[in-house]
Amino acid sequence: MACASQDDLAFLSGGELVVHLATTCRMADFEAAAHVLAERDRKFAKDEAALKAVLADLDAARAREREVAEARSKLEAALTEADILRKKCEAALDARHLDNAKEMALLLGAATPDTIHQDESREEANKGEVNVPDIIGLNVLGCCPAEAGEMLERQERGEGGEVEHGGGRGGAITERQKAVEEGEMRWRSLSELCAAQDGQGEGSNKKAVEKNQGMSLGYAEKLSYREDLGSVGMPEMFDSPKLLQGKIEELAIMVQKSKHLVVFTGAGISTSSGIPDFRGPKGVWTLQRAGKGVPDASLPFHRAAPTLTHMALVELERAGLLKFVISQNVDSLHLRSGFPREKLAELHGNSFKETCPCCKTEYLRDFEIETIGLKDTPRRCTDKNCGARLKDTVLDWEDALPPEEMNSAEEQCRAADLVLCLGTSLQITPACNMPLMSIKNGGKVAIVNLQATPKDKKASLVIHGLVDKVIAGVMCILNLRIPPYIRIDFIQLLLRHTVKKKCVRWTLRVTSIHGVRAPLPFLQSIEVSFPERPDMKPVVLMEQPFSLQRETSMTSKFFMLLTLNFSDGCGCSSSSIECHVNFQNQKESFVRDRSLVLQELKCSAERQCRSGQQSILKRESLPRAETSTHAFVTNVVRYDAEDVKVVEPKGTWMDSSSSNLTKRHMEGPSGYSASQKKLKS
Repeated sequence: MACASQDDLAFLSGGELVVHLATTCRMADFEAAAHVLAERDRKFAKDEAALKAVLADLDAARAREREVAEARSKLEAALTEADILRKKCEAALDARHLDNAKEMALLLGAATPDTIHQDESREEANKGEVNVPDIIGLNVLGCCPAEAGEMLERQERGEGGEVEHGGGRGGAITERQKAVEEGEMRWRSLSELCAAQDGQGEGSNKKAVEKNQGMSLGYAEKLSYREDLGSVGMPEMFDSPKLLQGKIEELAIMVQKSKHLVVFTGAGISTSSGIPDFRGPKGVWTLQRAGKGVPDASLPFHRAAPTLTHMALVELERAGLLKFVISQNVDSLHLRSGFPREKLAELHGNSFKETCPCCKTEYLRDFEIETIGLKDTPRRCTDKNCGARLKDTVLDWEDALPPEEMNSAEEQCRAADLVLCLGTSLQITPACNMPLMSIKNGGKVAIVNLQATPKDKKASLVIHGLVDKVIAGVMCILNLRIPPYIRIDFIQLLLRHTVKKKCVRWTLRVTSIHGVRAPLPFLQSIEVSFPERPDMKPVVLMEQPFSLQRETSMTSKFFMLLTLNFSDGCGCSSSSIECHVNFQNQKESFVRDRSLVLQELKCSAERQCRSGQQSILKRESLPRAETSTHAFVTNVVRYDAEDVKVVEPKGTWMDSSSSNLTKRHMEGPSGYSASQKKLKS
């Protein structure tokens, strides 16, 4: 019997292999069987290893599944907590009308009548004394410089002072304040419960916020939450009239002799326009810390006019005395005043400006940008070769200063022989350290502010007075005229039509030059009438976007009168545009010189001392559409420095904004003239 090969034996089962070996009993078959069994052992070992690897992968997958489930659970918990926090914030905003802390504490049970009585007794006993740790108790006018100096020494010891883009929260919290904070927490919970029962949704809360929001408060409320805001509510100091006059004359001489003057501005130069500051006795952060909510604003943010100081800086630049301005403000008043963009550094951004991150083109708007924190906005770059999504320019707390603005500001401060700081507490770093760069190179620093600053000891001149009064005095000594401020706003008219048999269906749209979806904040309504056609009914357009659709005969011609009713803050109530419509004849297209037209409007407004003038800038006619751009003078503000006298201070800084700091032949605050077009950085 022939020997079986290994291949033949490989197909045999274990039993068959034993029978075969018992039958043959050949040594060759035993060796072949041994090889077969060894091969099977290697295969079994390989399969076992592969099985263990599969089981290990399965265990790892189950572990990852558990991790994902845990992460999902944590995320849901975080979202729930964030939603609760959002509701609490909305409830807190609704609760701000309770300005009386005692009443709120009693109402919510955070304090009893006995504790309130004890606080009143303690307050009566301490009457006339200034409690340095209690920041809220410092808003007393006329306090001596020694008391302010003591406060600054506390700041230098690390108990308050300079903070990085914001501030450290200084001062002790009294029992009364603790009671108020506890009451606010209870009020938020109560507001949430009431909102849930009444079915008030996000829309109603949003309307309430928008109603209470104004001026710089919109920017303040958009900022992310920060516990440490630095020293707020510091006392205001006023130099005596004689001392103030002497300091003004000294400052005028310093300005006149300077070869390279740089001005460093803060919120204090804008308060006389109606924009509250942040750290003053009635500042946004001061009142928020006191539990009194945010201050009211007399006008919308977008209608604020440059102050006497803003316009004086424009004239100083034209006269060749002022080389550069560094601003910490986001109110856009420097650009509205007409100050050159290339000579301005806006360290913290501009609430009315957005920029293209790709081609770096800047767009100045007549409405406040919706976001802050360098986020994307709803608009895109208009450059045909770009089209990137635009971003806002206002910094949030965690954002670094823009390198281009910071570098130019530092370069100018190093080159300056005089840096004039106006209306700033010089607390936010690194901006507050820039003026001191001039001292290292032999320059000088002058400070004009109602509150003491951490940099006063290093300044060559410190003036405690209203900024407008000080600058008006300097301008008088230098024999320089403060130019008027004239605001020009723009609209775009679009008239389209389609022919249907014997009639024409046409649509009139009134839009912003910044885009069809952009708001027109200076317009309240538009009246459309047809004086020569009694058969055509007039209409009032009340809501934006303003649009009107009608059908008329193809052969009919008509005269259409548009009466634009301006919103609060404008110098005149309305202005009109006359439109002659003939669908059978296409009008000629043209483009007028923009700068020349705007200059003619300004000269006319200044000569007539009123607003309301209007002119057409361009018209583009197509077979079935016609587009035209119109400019309107909406505000005229004149400043008479001779009427600004150095008098004994009365009332607070906010109260003084309504006094005769400037003789305003007011048509209202103003805005954008040539700044409507793109600004090249």
